[in-house]
Amino acid sequence: MISQDFLPKEEPDTAAVVQASFQHDGVRLELGATILHVERRGSAILVTYEAGGERREAIADQLLLGAGRAPNIEGLGLEQAGVAFNKQGVTVDDRLRTTNPHIYAAGDVCSRYQFTHAADALARIVVQNTLFFGRKKMSALHIPWCTYTAPEVAHVGLNARDAVAAGINVSAFTVELKDVDRAVLDGETDGFARAVVRQGTDKLVGLTIVAAHAGEMIGEAVQAMNHGIGLGSFANTIHPYPTQAEVLRKLGDTYNRTRLTPTVKRVFERLLAWRR
Repeated sequence: MISQDFLPKEEPDTAAVVQASFQHDGVRLELGATILHVERRGSAILVTYEAGGERREAIADQLLLGAGRAPNIEGLGLEQAGVAFNKQGVTVDDRLRTTNPHIYAAGDVCSRYQFTHAADALARIVVQNTLFFGRKKMSALHIPWCTYTAPEVAHVGLNARDAVAAGINVSAFTVELKDVDRAVLDGETDGFARAVVRQGTDKLVGLTIVAAHAGEMIGEAVQAMNHGIGLGSFANTIHPYPTQAEVLRKLGDTYNRTRLTPTVKRVFERLLAWRR
């Protein structure tokens, strides 16, 4: 059974594709489990845990523990410098200034997006704002993220669920990878691309790609959001054939077809009849 607890930041059908792939590869997922005890038995590791109200055991060769991270701010004298901080990190404004206006911060220590590429983007803001009198804002960034599973999940902006929760009226357009020739040739048809736009427009609110190389493809959507390029314009971008990135052009085509309303269709029918 597909659980919505898997990849909780993604929409259920996005998580479902990856979870099904895991299960196909023989990966057993125990979601919502509580670890009770870990011990070594010879060369093996025994993990005792509770899941679904039952006490269970698993034997493994290796144990990987995701411990998270904490900001390394001890011993820096931030209090003396007048720089506010808490257990999440250093406090900054939208231009990455700390509470001491002469000190800026960038990277994981002040960002909720704890990615290497996000840290690089924030560092560029700091350089522009400190050395070149810039007025760049962190809130203006469209930061993508990618979950490196098989298939990968790449995302930028809001998905439809989060947009609705934020009070934004949206429309979503989806193209399955099974409709993309290169994906069929590669045998990688489990996945899709989905664009979310403001209702009644082609203004992108977010875009999700579930594909083998989704992380390599999401940059086109980031560029579009950075420059206010609408979803309809994706149809004008020529991709080499065959490539899986064609799914983005197909998304543009899918949106453009919705513009052929019954009224527009009647006008074209009359125009073509007259031209005959």
